[in-house]
Amino acid sequence: RTRSRHKSFGEDSDGVGSTVSFSLVVLAKSALLRISADDIGLVASTVANILQSGESVRERRGALQLIGLVAQKYAVLLYPFLEPLVAAIVQAIEPKHATARKTLIGAAGAALQGLVRAYPWVSFHPESQCLAVGCIDGRCTTFDLRTATRTAVYDSQTAAPVAAVAISPRGDRVASFVLGSGLLSIWDPSPSALAMFARSLFWPASDDGASSEPSSGTVTPAKTM
Repeated sequence: RTRSRHKSFGEDSDGVGSTVSFSLVVLAKSALLRISADDIGLVASTVANILQSGESVRERRGALQLIGLVAQKYAVLLYPFLEPLVAAIVQAIEPKHATARKTLIGAAGAALQGLVRAYPWVSFHPESQCLAVGCIDGRCTTFDLRTATRTAVYDSQTAAPVAAVAISPRGDRVASFVLGSGLLSIWDPSPSALAMFARSLFWPASDDGASSEPSSGTVTPAKTM
């Protein structure tokens, strides 16, 4: 008696199924890059939304992998959306979600390493796990990857793009260079407790009466050149 074997969809003894799958991946990658070139804001906001609210860990891992691909191809176009994108990456590895953090930490690290390589205004200090990101509006934001939190926002008050960021070898200073004005600022990433308390007391209120102070506070430069 001859026994027949039913093949699953896409399976082929000549490897045709594998070839088709590979071709689909290539086409999908090409389509994503074309969409990124046409509407990078849509891609950035979609990726950030997946990282912040996606229920599937696999989906979030895919979004992290996409960040590295887009940054490599369209670094300049992605710059205006860089800070919220980094914030979403950091949020995806919050310690309170231990299982997801363990699963995503490798992909998140690869995505952040890709951003450090692509942008002179993104810097990482391995010992302190501090990540500093220069923004298009002259601000510089730091994140602590151990706690997955935004630690401070440094405002150069120039409203000009940050062109370079560096963290000192000891991790106790952050330097940022603003394009156009030529302003080089050296920031203290650990403002005194007294200064933080003063900001909480005297930060101006918004129109609705609530304090407009960000959760991490905004600090002024320790030194400018």
